[in-house]
Amino acid sequence: MFKTKIQDSDRLFYCLLLLLSFVLYGNTIFNNYSLDDRIVITENSAVQQGFNGLYDIFNNHYVETKELTFDRRPIAVSTFAIEHQFFGNNPHISHFINVLLYGIYLILLFRLLNKVFRLNEVHVLLPYLVILLYAVHPIHTEVVASLKNRDELLVMVFGTQFLSYAYDFYTSDKRRFLHAFLSLLFISLALLSKITSVFFIGILILVCIFNRSFKKKITNYLLIILAIFLAFRAIRSILIGQVRPTLNFENPLSQTKDIWLYAGMVFNVLAYHIKMLIFPYPLRFYYGFNMFPEISITSIIPLLSLVFHVLLLCFGIVQFAKRKSIGLFILCYFASIALYANFPVPYTGIFSERALFFSSLWFIVMVLSILLKPEIIHQKLNGISISNYKISRWLLVAVFGIFAFMTMQRNFYWKNELTLMSHDIQKMDKSVLGNYTYANVLKYNSKSTEDKNTSHQFADSALVYYKKCLEIAPNYPEFYFKMGSTYRYNLNNLDSAIQYFGYAISIDTLYRDALFELSKVFYDKQDYQRSFHFFKKTYSLSPTDSLTLFYYGQSATYIHQMDTAYQINQRFINLYPKLPYPYLNMGIYYSTLLKDDSAVSYMEKAIDLGYKEPSLLMQLSAYFEKEGNKEKAAYFKNLNQ
Repeated sequence: MFKTKIQDSDRLFYCLLLLLSFVLYGNTIFNNYSLDDRIVITENSAVQQGFNGLYDIFNNHYVETKELTFDRRPIAVSTFAIEHQFFGNNPHISHFINVLLYGIYLILLFRLLNKVFRLNEVHVLLPYLVILLYAVHPIHTEVVASLKNRDELLVMVFGTQFLSYAYDFYTSDKRRFLHAFLSLLFISLALLSKITSVFFIGILILVCIFNRSFKKKITNYLLIILAIFLAFRAIRSILIGQVRPTLNFENPLSQTKDIWLYAGMVFNVLAYHIKMLIFPYPLRFYYGFNMFPEISITSIIPLLSLVFHVLLLCFGIVQFAKRKSIGLFILCYFASIALYANFPVPYTGIFSERALFFSSLWFIVMVLSILLKPEIIHQKLNGISISNYKISRWLLVAVFGIFAFMTMQRNFYWKNELTLMSHDIQKMDKSVLGNYTYANVLKYNSKSTEDKNTSHQFADSALVYYKKCLEIAPNYPEFYFKMGSTYRYNLNNLDSAIQYFGYAISIDTLYRDALFELSKVFYDKQDYQRSFHFFKKTYSLSPTDSLTLFYYGQSATYIHQMDTAYQINQRFINLYPKLPYPYLNMGIYYSTLLKDDSAVSYMEKAIDLGYKEPSLLMQLSAYFEKEGNKEKAAYFKNLNQ
């Protein structure tokens, strides 16, 4: 009967956790798509196909562009494809599912903390306080409020189930095959959601060593071996064909050669981890270069961080060896930050809030398990018993309330890309990619806004933040290129566009995109001599690019470089025989030579392949009318209607 009452109280607490997740994050349901959601959802061709895109999702990398190819997260991405099948592009449904997943995760995590880590045996209140503080921590807003980060939620849901069933396998003599199967199933799902789920295997190894599970049966090694094998296969599938360099702007450690500077920055960032777990403010949508200065390990903060982490790790190992729970919790903390510690391999973005999604749990467990010790709660001073219980209680209530308020407030900023970035950018003066990303979003909104004044305001703001990037990194050509592109396509200021494209090329003479755009601006200004000069350079870098061939061939014709024009246009036809544009170019070439019959022949071929420019149709109609071919004259005239 007593057990039944405990089960009933737990069920009530599960409902409370589910309700709490909607109280905390319910306001995100009204949000739109936000940071990076376009890449994963609305601009992902496989997702937009619904069920028909599932095959491509499971057989391709997570991101595939001209510059980048990396990771595999098919489970996470497929959930958006399934949603699209039933609801189309509906961010509100997606946000609802994210909140629901968070509530389910909290329930599963609470059960795991009692079942596997036995927090209730440390102190009866410990699992309840841990899960409540964990639930409201503002550092989690990036994961729950950002649809793109659903992969993190799924990793945690599947990872907790992996640990739970693996624990059943090691501690129960019944249905061991079923427990092993379910455990391996859930770690497979976790790995297919995001490869960072490998740290769950490390935590399982810690739990097994702590409980001395390996000493019971030699077959107990088999589950760990199979889990490691699955992780190896998952990592291998990602590495095949992966192109994902860590840029200096993402993480300056990728190019740091000085070991003292490297160590200094590593422990400076680890200190920032602790700071954000205790005082999660300010939250930012991106960090990267130059948010963390290059400082030596001999500087005060990195040195203190080094001492703290070394002492904490040593203390954890000693307590773990003594089979003290606090030792297990400390080592779980280190296991959960291992992938994000920038050692020995730099983390993609040097620091991110989502990197603390799991480590924040063990930090809270460590702190509360120490605070709830009887000798901490009750002290004696001069023979008088003094209870710290009330102080601790009100402190926890205050932290809970402050964190809950910060979380709900933060959710409003995640309304969309602009609301998030325009708020955070005020505290990101030193973040190159933060300012660059915001400028790109402003540029995108400028192009997609129909109102001319609003469009120009967005473009002018984009220029401001591109210039901030140049203040931090003045020798990076892409920032000049983006400014040139903004002047060209958003403000129609061709002279300024020429200036900034030129700056980009002066830094990188082989910058193909800048060369093409500069050539195109001169072409649009009908300065064909210069467009020919720069298209010649562009052609040397990309001799098969159709647009380069098109404009290079025309520029050559307009300045009467007829041999070059013929060679380029003939190559254009050979490379792209089914496109109308090479035939159009050849028609212009022969028209310039006053060879009308040949010109008309190529123009007709271009029209047959789909080119329907009205002025050309009228010219052909007039030409055949003059030649007395009324049938063809009528044909081209009708095409123009």
